[in-house]
Amino acid sequence: MNRSTAPHRATEKLREVLDTDLDRTRVAAVHGAEQAVHGAELAWHRIAPHLDALATGAGHAVDRARSGAVSASRTVPGRSAAVVAALRGRIDAAEIERVRKHRRRRRAGSLVALAALVAAGVTAWGWWREQSRYQELFEEPPQAPDGV
Repeated sequence: MNRSTAPHRATEKLREVLDTDLDRTRVAAVHGAEQAVHGAELAWHRIAPHLDALATGAGHAVDRARSGAVSASRTVPGRSAAVVAALRGRIDAAEIERVRKHRRRRRAGSLVALAALVAAGVTAWGWWREQSRYQELFEEPPQAPDGV
């Protein structure tokens, strides 16, 4: 055996092994990339239906925030004017208590009206339920007396 051919054979063998490993690595990389693309597509298909709902929910939240800001911007000037008037002494504690009492009475009146409306609805529903009983719809008509 020639000494110059042994290193040459070893180099060739090493080249074959490295080429094989390189091919396997390329195949594994391509396979891994395909799996990553497939996983990304699956994730997209899972999340896509929820994106519309998320956008809609965010839109509703923005609308609610705007309406809250509008109502606050309408009430703040009146309240601040009342506070300034109270601090300057134009309104005394009795006036403030009278306004609070008026608000409580108005709220109580609204609750009483709502309770009366609910009671009337329940009563009407009960009457209608009694009127539409199944047995009464198919009751036999009263029989005429025998002597007539």
